[in-house]
Amino acid sequence: ITRDKIGPNVCMICASTKHICIDHCHDTGAVRGLLCRSCNLGLGMLGDNISGLQLAVKYLETFLEKYHG
Repeated sequence: ITRDKIGPNVCMICASTKHICIDHCHDTGAVRGLLCRSCNLGLGMLGDNISGLQLAVKYLETFLEKYHG
């Protein structure tokens, strides 16, 4: 698959146009879309799963509430 078939050369999470790569599911090999290197690595580091992302969001929300009201 080529980037042209997926969509514009823009990260589907943060809209960056730098260091764009094709993201895929490591279990199935299915292409999910285009992500910048940072977002792609972030998803991978959080286990490529929703529960890991939700825990990260909860962590940040707790910090923001504690220090920024």
